[in-house]
Amino acid sequence: MEPDEVRELRESIQHDLLTIMRPKQQTTSHAQPHQPRQLLANKLNGGSLRVKFEAGEEKRLALLAKPLTMDSLNNQVVQFFGQKMDMYFYNSELKHLQPISTGQELELAQATFDCMTHVAYMRIVLSPDTSAFGPSPSPSSSRRLSP
Repeated sequence: MEPDEVRELRESIQHDLLTIMRPKQQTTSHAQPHQPRQLLANKLNGGSLRVKFEAGEEKRLALLAKPLTMDSLNNQVVQFFGQKMDMYFYNSELKHLQPISTGQELELAQATFDCMTHVAYMRIVLSPDTSAFGPSPSPSSSRRLSP
């Protein structure tokens, strides 16, 4: 093949590839309004955070100001469920419950959530406050859920 033929062939292939790829890019952006990158940008840039509280069968969703504080979470739990409860952040990627009893644990949970690009809200599982009944489990302990 001569250099001109090779160039024409290469340009033709590139044009065909561009033609094939354009419709896919356009339909993908319109078909999936909540793409992972968009969710991550919304989480990092927004001044608020969607939090889903789950206590047994009862579930409540709240929009809380960032950065989260233990006081704001505890107040929301009392408002929704009428009592203070132990809180656990649910990491859906690891199927893992991480206790939230200190500000440091809350910051870690929020940082973990911010890295989860496919999740739209922070999930907090609640259980009755055990501090009234005796010593609570070690804050560093965590639980794993079976699938």
